[in-house]
Amino acid sequence: MATSLSDGAVLPQTPSVHIVDSESRRIKKLIIEAASELYEKKGLHETSVGEIAEKAGISVPVTYHYVRRKSDIMLLIMEDFTHQIKDHIPPKIESLPGPREKLVAAIEIFYGLVHQNMGKVVLVYRKSRTLDRVGRSKIMADEAEHIQIFEGIIEEGIQAGVFKRVDVNLIAYNILMAGHAWALKHWHFRKRFDLEHYVRRQTDFILSAISA
Repeated sequence: MATSLSDGAVLPQTPSVHIVDSESRRIKKLIIEAASELYEKKGLHETSVGEIAEKAGISVPVTYHYVRRKSDIMLLIMEDFTHQIKDHIPPKIESLPGPREKLVAAIEIFYGLVHQNMGKVVLVYRKSRTLDRVGRSKIMADEAEHIQIFEGIIEEGIQAGVFKRVDVNLIAYNILMAGHAWALKHWHFRKRFDLEHYVRRQTDFILSAISA
């Protein structure tokens, strides 16, 4: 779209929607990082929204625009994590030659994102029970989007004869939970594996179970 001026010149229309979305994501990131750090140090109940705003370097009214209650941080974390998954997995696997290669890459990327967001993953698991019914439903809806990526790859592999006919949802959830376990049980796994080794072992296990 373009805007015509009275003298006939044409100016491109400012992509204001994209700018607003980008700024919104930036502010949410600041809130998430600040809240996650404060929660880890002080706990959820001992941290005020004012402290989160100060730590994030934004005003209290702006913070309240995104966080009406401290527990709403869980929704921001899940929303941000879902954005990361959508930004990284589909674009990086779409050009790969087959479903096996796509699954291997998707697992590696997903587990890498869990590693990068380890403290936040643990926080959501611990504190999501503080959300109301609508909030918990939103968390589950976001998680369903993560699952659908793996379900799509597995279904593609079954149709191509690369994977056996398996319970697609169950396998996809096993992949997801093994990724979460890297954060939730890191105290145990770090004694045995680094991230690369953990990803390789889990990938081998999944492929051995579903390969035709």
